[in-house]
Amino acid sequence: MKGIKYLALTIGALLLLASCSKSKKDDSVPSALLGSWEITNIAVKSATIGGENVDVFLTFTSDKKFTEYQKLGSAGRYAVYNGTFKASKSSITRHFDDGTPDKTYKWKSEGDNLIIIDGDMEQTFAPVEAIPQAVLDSTE
Repeated sequence: MKGIKYLALTIGALLLLASCSKSKKDDSVPSALLGSWEITNIAVKSATIGGENVDVFLTFTSDKKFTEYQKLGSAGRYAVYNGTFKASKSSITRHFDDGTPDKTYKWKSEGDNLIIIDGDMEQTFAPVEAIPQAVLDSTE
């Protein structure tokens, strides 16, 4: 009977230690993603974007917020999209404040550049100190 009691105490102690050693989930933002970015290249593998110029700036902040400035064509103003995001070492999910459905992308860092992969489209972004004032002044 004593042996069973000691066995039960030992198992209980092991379970207690195992439950106390749970690691805290790291939900911090990968540092390579933080900052402001300007699109420099779009590589599309299975479709063609009509002869329109695309201009996109992105900002990701450590408090998990993003802002995207997007202009299609040489005329017009920048549309602004805001929201929050969750990021891992290889993917990012953006939740848009305007109700646009959440979107998950793959991402990676190459040198100083940020690469965002959306299906067959690979977008290359170069770092910028800040979003240019001309962009901020030309928003919808």
